[in-house]
Amino acid sequence: WMHSDSDFDEENVIFNYTSTTYDSIKLTVNEDDRQHGIEGQTGKVVNIPDANPGDSTKSIYDISISNFTIEWIEIDMSSSTSTGICIQTGTSNTQTKINTVIQHMLIHSWGTNQTPDPMHGILLRGGSGGYQHVFNCILYDFTESDDHVTAFNMNPSRATVKCYNNTSYDMTVTTNTSKVASGYFWGSTGTINIKNCIAIDSKNTAGSAPASSSLDFRRGSGSTDCDFCLSSDSTASTYGTNAQTSKTAANTFETPGSNMLIKSTSDAAGNGTDLGSEANIDITEFDRNGIDVDWDIGAHQVTRTASVSAGAALLLFIN
Repeated sequence: WMHSDSDFDEENVIFNYTSTTYDSIKLTVNEDDRQHGIEGQTGKVVNIPDANPGDSTKSIYDISISNFTIEWIEIDMSSSTSTGICIQTGTSNTQTKINTVIQHMLIHSWGTNQTPDPMHGILLRGGSGGYQHVFNCILYDFTESDDHVTAFNMNPSRATVKCYNNTSYDMTVTTNTSKVASGYFWGSTGTINIKNCIAIDSKNTAGSAPASSSLDFRRGSGSTDCDFCLSSDSTASTYGTNAQTSKTAANTFETPGSNMLIKSTSDAAGNGTDLGSEANIDITEFDRNGIDVDWDIGAHQVTRTASVSAGAALLLFIN
């Protein structure tokens, strides 16, 4: 259990294979110290890494042990200049069965031209024969000058991936026109399922960058794997069904770039799909199954009034 009782500036935290057998291991935060989707809240656990974790295979958190859960940590990357990856499942694309749950993470404020690069917020590697679940995470404000920027990179995964109710905002490449800014990137080496996810403003802002360098949802190969998602471009519809497209940050988030909770008037509200007992706890600890609500798209559930799924009852009293 982590508590908000001292400065937290760790980097390259490695959870590696061990000869001891565990049913499961969880890195979590004391309930009173958990962030709820708003950066810099007083008294919450915030990891502010301030040094170089190593070469391009190193990350702030390296999950190289199976049956592992990491949750509820805010990672403020504003002090880092030499990090290419925040969270990854192992350091090899062929590492097998890394059963992992990454949920309720808030990762933000990642500055330009990191060394090494490219830049990955959550990078799912390997995992053949296992599962990798990413639920209710918010990643935003990543900027790289000369290489790719991706919030949720599932392309190297060989596992069964469930990427549910996540939010990506403001992924930016500034200089190199051939590099891609994207919220979600996946391929065909794993079984990829993306549902109820938001991606807004994934942009290559270099002057002559082609449209193919700015993709909210980006599929390298494989079939259509993205359903009930929302994008600021058309890619949520290109790669999936029941999509909300051409949406803006101003109309979606309370305060884009700091308070990433969604507005009740957003097109994300009520337009998700019910995923049952998976991803049902949102970034504020609201249980979507506690009340029969229409699920929202993204990590925050703003719709908290019971949905009307049946007609009014008719009571007939016979005397």
